[in-house]
Amino acid sequence: MDKIIHYTSRKKWKKIRQEGYLLPLSNPLWSNFWNRGKRKTGSLAELSSNLFNRYLYLAGIPEDSLPDWEEYGVMPYLKNHTTCEVKLSVPILHAEGAFVREHAYLTPKTFMEVLGFNMWEKCCFKEEEKVAFYVLVVKYLESTVHLREYQDQYLVPEVWLQQKTPICSIDIVK
Repeated sequence: MDKIIHYTSRKKWKKIRQEGYLLPLSNPLWSNFWNRGKRKTGSLAELSSNLFNRYLYLAGIPEDSLPDWEEYGVMPYLKNHTTCEVKLSVPILHAEGAFVREHAYLTPKTFMEVLGFNMWEKCCFKEEEKVAFYVLVVKYLESTVHLREYQDQYLVPEVWLQQKTPICSIDIVK
């Protein structure tokens, strides 16, 4: 894999062009989720300190995985999160520090299969539903593999890059 697809809004694309770089701004640890007192220690904390070095990342999708993201129902969520107004093809400049996760654990399709409803569309949860969701989040986080070790084994792969990407190396996808 040498490129990922990254979606953004027109407003953010304008800022990216002004700065000259696509900056990594996403926290791969779901810090807001974990800092609610649900889980702060243990294997995930150790994994995070060893693997991610507490940096911000650029998240994206392997170009050939877009149909899988559609099939698993993630694209409407992604569109809501980023607007998807601008579709960028971003080269992987630094594989060191990059990793891949199985996003299928956190998709509407999996939520329907496991929970019987789409977690992203419900606002109030029973305690057992919260526990089931936490289990899926843990599976998602524990699916983390270094990019160099990734062998196309995931259904809905999500790539995280630790790089500042010059706009001269980014292509807009129509």
